[in-house]
Amino acid sequence: MATSTVALGASEVAAALGLSPWTSPYELWARKTGRLTTQKESDALEAGTRLEPAIIDWAESVIGRIERPVEAAIDGTPIVTHPDGLTEAGCPVEAKTSGITGPLYGTWGEEWTDEIPEHYLVQCLVQLEATGGEACFVPALIGGRGFTMFRVPSSPEIQREIVERACTWFREHVEADRPPELTTPPPLAVLKKMRRDPGRTVEIDQELVERWQEAKERAKEAQRQADELQAAVIAALGDAEAGELPDGRLVTYCEQFRKGYTVEDTTFRVLRIKKGARK
Repeated sequence: MATSTVALGASEVAAALGLSPWTSPYELWARKTGRLTTQKESDALEAGTRLEPAIIDWAESVIGRIERPVEAAIDGTPIVTHPDGLTEAGCPVEAKTSGITGPLYGTWGEEWTDEIPEHYLVQCLVQLEATGGEACFVPALIGGRGFTMFRVPSSPEIQREIVERACTWFREHVEADRPPELTTPPPLAVLKKMRRDPGRTVEIDQELVERWQEAKERAKEAQRQADELQAAVIAALGDAEAGELPDGRLVTYCEQFRKGYTVEDTTFRVLRIKKGARK
């Protein structure tokens, strides 16, 4: 049996409830039971971490002095929260970024409302249950909007329901060391990060393995056919770089350039289909 990590953070509650767009309940279970190897932060998470102090500094200019760092536990539960700050009135502060390293994610409504992405809303409500604050302030740096302040008011009944469900999940899966039920297999990227016991062998379904091998063969054959057809298309171009289809689309085979870093610069051709001028 794996050794569990006892604390469940406010941001992890959304994952436990199946509301996180980035972390599934299965991945959270694997992480909390020590089954996942260390992983590199995503660009978005790294950007948020680096920008957090600046966002909190801006928030102080709007709502006053903010204490940081902060830890607040919910008594009788495995939940320990770490708000980015706490106002002098005891309200948690949670800095966020969106649309900095990629497209804007989730719904961000009018300033000073609680119209923020659902997983962040859950995080704020858990922090409110832990701190007893009357509202959670969410200063955010949003692509195309700049600094914007949101405010999530306390909702005791909803907070208690969220905490109760999170604690039930923790007991049934982390403490009991039982993975959440799955309707589909976990993402391959998660499974590849799972720790393995050296030398351990288990019995698995032979039919499952055979289906996997058959699928690999079908994929291999499909790739072979695709390669042959691609070669036929390139051959049909002769010495031209482009060919026009009856519907006006263009098939191009133009030279591309790849800059060399640890390897030498190279040029290569890419076969593409482009929308033509006529229909």
